[in-house]
Amino acid sequence: MNITTSKMALKKEIKRKGINKNGYSRVPRNILDFLLDAKKQGLTIHSLRIVLIMLARVQENQITTERQLDLFEKDLDLFERDFTDTTKHTNYTVQFNFLWKDLLPENSRNYSSALKGLQELLNYRGVHDFENDKGEKIKLFSSIISDLLINEGKRGVKFTMNILWYKMFLLLRKNNKFNANNFSNKIIFKYNHINCYVWYFYLKALGTNNDSSLFLDTFNDIFSTNYKNWSKCKEKFLTPYKELFDEVSDVSFNFWIEGDKLKIHSYSTSEPEAIPVYENPNITTTIKRTLKYQKKKYKLSDIEFQMLEVMYKTYGYERISKRIKNNPELKNLTGKEYVEKAYEISKRNLNDKEDLFS
Repeated sequence: MNITTSKMALKKEIKRKGINKNGYSRVPRNILDFLLDAKKQGLTIHSLRIVLIMLARVQENQITTERQLDLFEKDLDLFERDFTDTTKHTNYTVQFNFLWKDLLPENSRNYSSALKGLQELLNYRGVHDFENDKGEKIKLFSSIISDLLINEGKRGVKFTMNILWYKMFLLLRKNNKFNANNFSNKIIFKYNHINCYVWYFYLKALGTNNDSSLFLDTFNDIFSTNYKNWSKCKEKFLTPYKELFDEVSDVSFNFWIEGDKLKIHSYSTSEPEAIPVYENPNITTTIKRTLKYQKKKYKLSDIEFQMLEVMYKTYGYERISKRIKNNPELKNLTGKEYVEKAYEISKRNLNDKEDLFS
């Protein structure tokens, strides 16, 4: 069964209200809210990975053209109307089929982690609150997946999802402009901390080339951290995450501290030339002092001096300094050769970087 959604249908969609007193999670409109609610409900990295893989599968099956959306709008409304009519017998579900290898890192045979994730999704109870086309208030209590079947001989699994959860998954992907396949391939199995996903979708919700600010207590609340000051947060969280997302994500960020607030600017990593430069006064002073020293030591021309300044401001002073300071590849180089090698090092892949999120 293949279903989809439309702009008109979304107007009648589920309204998120947070966690209720009975411990059920109201189904959210965006993935960031879903992840934050899921953390409160006790879902682990294993089940959240499967959610992202399922989003990729929803993307594959989604009907995408406007004409197709129009053609399926009446069918979708009929499915929803019949499904929520308590006087009718209906069974509108979507079936997902996976091999174990689809739910695991490449070359892994640790099936227990995927099984744990599936079991968590079976027990995760969501609440759909909405009104149907007759103005009747509808409440659906439902797990994300049901009817989990495991075939050990075929090394595969299949399960079902009701029409409203499936519709919500389409909405989550649509609202977040989620490039699920790209994210799945590069990040899902590379790091082991839920905050990696929370931060990614925080940036996606922010959108590219937009600004945001956070107080430290708000930051700690969102990410379940307990940083006492921005200095430690910068060292343990912000700088490593910026390096990670510059390397493997379709969106990354610049950041600086202004008073008692963290300031963030998101940008697309596919357009590095368009990354804006934010001149934190302290960093600007440090850059100027460093450049003055480098110009003299490495015999840089004015143009080469400016090239290094752009490199520091584009890729981040701390990140570049860490890579080129005392780097043997730069030994005995001067002028143009020094600048070219420094640029090469600054853009080099982070394959030798330790796992910062384990």
